[in-house]
Amino acid sequence: MNQFKIIVVTHFFWFAGFVIIPVCSTYAQTATSNSWNSNTLLLPWKMPQPLNKSKRKMVDLDKDDDPDLLYYFINNNIPVVWIDDDDDMKWTEVEGDADSDCLLIDRNMDGIFAGPEDFSIDWCDEDGDGIADIQVIVNNGSANHGNYFDWASEIMYVYR
Repeated sequence: MNQFKIIVVTHFFWFAGFVIIPVCSTYAQTATSNSWNSNTLLLPWKMPQPLNKSKRKMVDLDKDDDPDLLYYFINNNIPVVWIDDDDDMKWTEVEGDADSDCLLIDRNMDGIFAGPEDFSIDWCDEDGDGIADIQVIVNNGSANHGNYFDWASEIMYVYR
């Protein structure tokens, strides 16, 4: 079985920096599904679908006739945005993909994605094979902690 590296960064400072915990190796999880990320540490992510599909909004930022952003709400009021990093999103999609897209959840509903108390996941396909090589998970803490330890914050990098 292959080994994978996990780097966990804790005590995320809102603007200053962070403390890195040493790299550790671990064996891949076992999964019963036939997902591309079975037997890896890259976790599948299935978002709840929006209850009110009329509030779903797609935006074409680069004017190439395909969407680059997908906005919707989960649990009726928590804003979510999928960012299409690899420009393969279709107008019929209901969520982004987990090869090179980014998911931002505005948990505190302040209108700022990836801000204080928000949650973000980014999948990165570095070698172009259509499979994520890195998964970055960011759980932001409170803005009240500024340039000081925030025990509720963490960043985790998972390498395939």
